[in-house]
Amino acid sequence: MKKYIALSIFFLFFLLAFTPYIKAVYIPNQDSIDSINIIDKKISEVSNKGFDLAIIDIVPYIWTEEKGLLGELHLTLEIKNMGDSPTTGVVRYYGNSSYFVSKSHYGSSWGALLIGSLDPGETWIPKSEAGLLFLNIIPRIFYVEYEVTPLDSNPENNYIRQVYLVRGGGIFPFWKHISLLD
Repeated sequence: MKKYIALSIFFLFFLLAFTPYIKAVYIPNQDSIDSINIIDKKISEVSNKGFDLAIIDIVPYIWTEEKGLLGELHLTLEIKNMGDSPTTGVVRYYGNSSYFVSKSHYGSSWGALLIGSLDPGETWIPKSEAGLLFLNIIPRIFYVEYEVTPLDSNPENNYIRQVYLVRGGGIFPFWKHISLLD
């Protein structure tokens, strides 16, 4: 009896595996097909135009006061306008850093530093105390992640996450991007 039940279940799965899946869509007439194609074409044309902010890379730099000897280690962004029209207004970025092993939050940054416009093909690196600040004396491994807004037609390039070995405090701060852990 158990043999027949097992054989029946196997046969049922075999039939289901080779049953074609057909998804039917009701279209009342040919005119609606043409209007759907026109709408799809207009959406794709609009998405290829306009501004497209892209994060190119994370840029570390040392910020020093005018008369100070020691600097602070900051990690900021290199942002590029990949679109075909200038970006005017305020561009915001949000950054977070957390410890690699425990994923505990270490620091965050935000900014609305671009005042003016970013022309097509132009890059911008916000500095003057912008970006994530690292003050740790013992070298540690950090996740560093940034997001740029406003989001555009290509949101995949508005976010970046990298792993760094960072020593931010003291006389000799250093950083090293560890691409194997990304």
